[in-house]
Amino acid sequence: MPQETGHNCCPHPAPHICPPQVPTVPVYGSNCTNTSTCLNPPRFDTDVVAFNRVASQVISKANSGGANITTLDLYDFVLRKCGGPGYAHCDGFQLPYNVHYTAAGWTALAQLMSSRVLEVMQ
Repeated sequence: MPQETGHNCCPHPAPHICPPQVPTVPVYGSNCTNTSTCLNPPRFDTDVVAFNRVASQVISKANSGGANITTLDLYDFVLRKCGGPGYAHCDGFQLPYNVHYTAAGWTALAQLMSSRVLEVMQ
């Protein structure tokens, strides 16, 4: 059930109701319908955590069956870079009100991924 907050979930002047889950990326309010000012659809931290948990279980099961799958937690990297779960914005790293990254953000992710691939290949 939505809960009233003491601030706007989205940069609109009128107060409104916010979802009870904390958005993973720029904040989102229930009255936000303009994708240029509000992330649409919202991405919630609890969803990302649940998806990653299931993915980890699948990888663990495959590895127990003889696979050799290495993972890299990009979610954790982004959270540390942007201020933790529910961060409202990540200036210079993520596009405003968007799930995608700036050139600097993509570069940082690419560097992390390429380093990990090279590490695993050794």
